[in-house]
Amino acid sequence: MKPIRWGILGCGAIAHAFAEAVFLVPHCQVLAAGSRTLAKARSFAASYGIERAYGSYEELVNDPQLDAVYIATPHSEHEKHTLLALAAGKHVLCEKAFAANAQQGKRMVEEAERRGRFLMEAMWTRFLPVYEEIRKQVKAGAIGEVTMVKANFSIRCPADPASRLYNPHLAGGALLDVGIYPLTLAAMVFGSRPSAIQTAACMTPQGVDGQSVVTLEYEQGRFAVLTSGLNLSSPNDGFLLGTDGYIQIPRFWAADSYSLCRADSNTAITHTCAVSSFDDYGDRKDNPQCQLVERYRHRYGYTYEIQEANRCIRQGLLASPRMPWNESIAMLSLMDAIRARWGLRYPFE
Repeated sequence: MKPIRWGILGCGAIAHAFAEAVFLVPHCQVLAAGSRTLAKARSFAASYGIERAYGSYEELVNDPQLDAVYIATPHSEHEKHTLLALAAGKHVLCEKAFAANAQQGKRMVEEAERRGRFLMEAMWTRFLPVYEEIRKQVKAGAIGEVTMVKANFSIRCPADPASRLYNPHLAGGALLDVGIYPLTLAAMVFGSRPSAIQTAACMTPQGVDGQSVVTLEYEQGRFAVLTSGLNLSSPNDGFLLGTDGYIQIPRFWAADSYSLCRADSNTAITHTCAVSSFDDYGDRKDNPQCQLVERYRHRYGYTYEIQEANRCIRQGLLASPRMPWNESIAMLSLMDAIRARWGLRYPFE
């Protein structure tokens, strides 16, 4: 099978995760990396044996050998760089959050449709195999009717004003970076369009959300209680609470297991989801880079979104049925509404 040839636009931390995950995906390779400086692009490319390095994003997207581009720049730049890649005729996988706001996201979708190119948000949690198993449990009534979702995703980051996480000009703050994960869990269970929103946030001196709580109300008396922060130490677990039991998902954003406890039992049963093993990538066994495959096995979670993008590109799809455009836009609209309640607008809006 002809490999899908990727270019990575931006060489920050998340770009490393993508490059490492590609070693685990058959019929796929990173052919080029681009940064704002050639030195950074060359250093990144050398780390992974990437053939080409470019000192500008324009040079990267115009490489005629590339099939697709992964956008790994800050949230504020996603629209600009996605449009740049689409205009060059490339398919695009854009890191979450899809854009800084719904208006930007809509323009990205319109351009992908106009150009006839594939575009998908890289929200990797939606592609983890464990959630297919959880959906089956919920559908089978294992915990009765699910009436509440609770989730937290918080990290402890130094309050460095130079960090993109604290920079309002780069759409910093907890919401778009980590708060989107609890919102995504709720959307996977109840949908992306709650009937009511209540929320409060604590702003940093730089003017972005440092921590927040969001309560979403849905029809039929269902709720989601979601928290996130940049300066908190907390277990990042998710819970689906039902009338006959509950499901706990440790590290729900990167989960490979869950525990199910029925109301008529005092024991929670843990289920571990089988993940792809080295043997599943048989066409890589004789690859001289097989040691890198072993080294980067911990990136297995990212492989599922890459596999989905490759599958859609090969089939000539413009959007993924598992991460459709309307879901990305609905999530951006929800986050826009949450920010509006906080009075948070990014300087470029």
